[in-house]
Amino acid sequence: MTRKARTTFSAEFKREAVRLLEQGHKEAAQLASELEVRRNQLYKWQKEIHAHGEAAFPGQEVLFARPLKIIKL
Repeated sequence: MTRKARTTFSAEFKREAVRLLEQGHKEAAQLASELEVRRNQLYKWQKEIHAHGEAAFPGQEVLFARPLKIIKL
């Protein structure tokens, strides 16, 4: 039995998905289906954005912002 590979979404995709969710033009289930994500994932992303704002979903840009001293270790 093989597992489906985990899909990785960019921070921009997550932010846009939450923006669409909060607009309220579509039901969460319909939006999730169109974006090919699980409905509860939309709510998790929304919670993350509300808790951390722009710092939500750190990625490559945050890793490179760390001091060089840490990278040298």
